Amino acid sequence: MNRILGPVRGVLLALLVCLHTLFFGAIIFAIMPLKFLTWGRVRSRVVQAMEWVAHRCWCAFNGWLLRHLTPTRWTIRGTDNLRRDRSYLLIANHLSWNDLFAMMVAFTDRVPPYKIFIKQQLIWLPVVGQVVWAIDFPFMKRYTREQIAADPSLVGRDVETTRRMFARYGDRQVTIFNFVEGTRRTPAKHAAQQSPYKHLLKPRAGGVSYAIRAIGEKLDAVLDVTFYYVNGPWTTWDLFCGRIPEIIVDARELQAPEALAAGDYSSDLGTRKAAQRWVAAIWEEKDALIDTLEQQTRGQR
Repeated sequence: MNRILGPVRGVLLALLVCLHTLFFGAIIFAIMPLKFLTWGRVRSRVVQAMEWVAHRCWCAFNGWLLRHLTPTRWTIRGTDNLRRDRSYLLIANHLSWNDLFAMMVAFTDRVPPYKIFIKQQLIWLPVVGQVVWAIDFPFMKRYTREQIAADPSLVGRDVETTRRMFARYGDRQVTIFNFVEGTRRTPAKHAAQQSPYKHLLKPRAGGVSYAIRAIGEKLDAVLDVTFYYVNGPWTTWDLFCGRIPEIIVDARELQAPEALAAGDYSSDLGTRKAAQRWVAAIWEEKDALIDTLEQQTRGQR
């Protein structure tokens, strides 16, 4: 029966996600023109309205679908003291698109609206790209070493873009989401990197440091989040079909070192080393946690 019902459930969930994405996307598109016709506090309230639709409606409905229409067990740890009136930098390991859905299940009702650092090219993704642009997601443009060598002024441009974006948020609380590894972990990438971690890719401390410096005094805490999929890896299709026996999301609050908020990662060697040591220590603990979870859940169905 599971083999028969799984694909049926998967098609139903995929259809529902597409339909309600179009529905809530249409609402945001209807509000969007007001962003160009207003300024100051009024413009900020317009963006807040679009954020509310995206976060409290779209993300929340995705979470509800996954909790109630699949047999997957959700184990959420360390979220009891989270509040929607605080700003967070959420750092996490990255395994697949499932991480975004797991984030919606675990945190949507507990934290302020998400802001995810995303590649500039994704603005052209139909509906979703335009929506995340409308609600002020920070778009990042990656520069190659050759481009930077040809034009040294490109160094630090992402930081300046991030600062300007955070200035737009004003007094609004947000949750900045950052995949510290910079890409999804696969066995091939893990081997190519010769990663010192058993379950993780090498973390990129620069992005964390830039975000902490850009957020400044508005940052209340760093959330170190670990996504773990029992008996994985699993695809999003597996998630929709209900094939994943259990998903564990472990969160803990940390305080960022003061040196990261004050120093410049790109030009200050002391800040760069402090950031790298701090992130490396977090990743060592995360790797040990995943190893423990793997041993505890081995053979689970």
